[in-house]
Formats: sequence, C-alpha cells, structure tokens
Amino acid sequence: MSVFKSLVTAGVLSVISVGAHAATLDFDTPNGMFDFATDQPSGNISVVNGNCASGSCLNLRPAGGGETVTLTRSGGGSFSVTQFWFQLLGTALDNTLRITSSSGATTDYPASTWGFNDGGQTVMLGSGFEDIVSMTFTNLNRGSIRIDDIEVEYEMTPVPLPAAGWLLLVALGGLAAIRRQA
Repeated sequence: MSVFKSLVTAGVLSVISVGAHAATLDFDTPNGMFDFATDQPSGNISVVNGNCASGSCLNLRPAGGGETVTLTRSGGGSFSVTQFWFQLLGTALDNTLRITSSSGATTDYPASTWGFNDGGQTVMLGSGFEDIVSMTFTNLNRGSIRIDDIEVEYEMTPVPLPAAGWLLLVALGGLAAIRRQA
C-alpha cells in the first residue's frame, strides 16, 4: 500500500508543478525557456558587462538606424512581461527605446522623458504585454541602450504521461489491492 501511496503522491506533485512560473532574464546565465533574436546581419545579439543593472545585459546598438531584438518563448507559447530595467546611453537628444508586443501594444521611452546616463530605471508593464508570443525592443536612434532584468511569467505545458505509465499505475494498484486482501 505504501508503494501505491507514493505513486499517487508523486502524481499529485507533478500536477501541482504545472502552472504559473516566473523568471528573470538577466543575461548572466542562460535561460532555456526564452530566445532572443536580432535583426543584425550577423544574427548575434550584443551582451555587455558595463552600464547594467547587474552583471551582463543586452546592448541595443545604434548602428544602421537602430537595432531590434525580439524575445520569444523557446518552442512557442505565450508569456507576460511584467517589468524590465533599461538605461539610455550617450548624449543623443533623440535616443529612444521602443517596446512592442505581439498584441500590438507599443510604448516609447525617449531620453527627453527618461534621461540618459542616469544609472537606469525599472519600469512596470501592464495591459498589452500580457499573454503575448513575442516582445520587441528597438533602438530608434543614435545612442546605445542597455536592457536587463526582464521579468516574465509563463505557464508550463503539461507533459503527457505515456500509456505505459498508466498501465504501470494500474498494475501497482492491483498488486496493492491483492496485498490488502491477503
């Protein structure tokens, strides 16, 4: 009977682990749940160690009219972005960060409002950045922009248990029932 109880408990715990999860994308350690892609010809995003919230951060380069980097979930699926940290660098008066979600929401963070070279700031996001499949960060102008500590929330999709697993559970349950009768 204790084997059966253990299996039922393990099954319940595996169901409980499926659900809402949160992560901070900080560019210091790889996160296999999310991918970043750039519009740069090299296809490589620029990660630097200076002027970041902590450790490494994404560097949106100004070359060629401004770099675009898109965040997606590995293997597809939706997610929400609740907040992120950014810093506008340089003295370009028209330096602007634009974020756009797959739902069509767009927000601009211009230097005229947010300043530049100020140590950065964390901004909270809301409507339009929930249950999305991608989010794009765009450097609209001439100065570099640092992005760090992107807070994401996402649902884990359950992994189906193969038919053999159910057969094993039924067999063990049968053994437990026979043991109780003996």
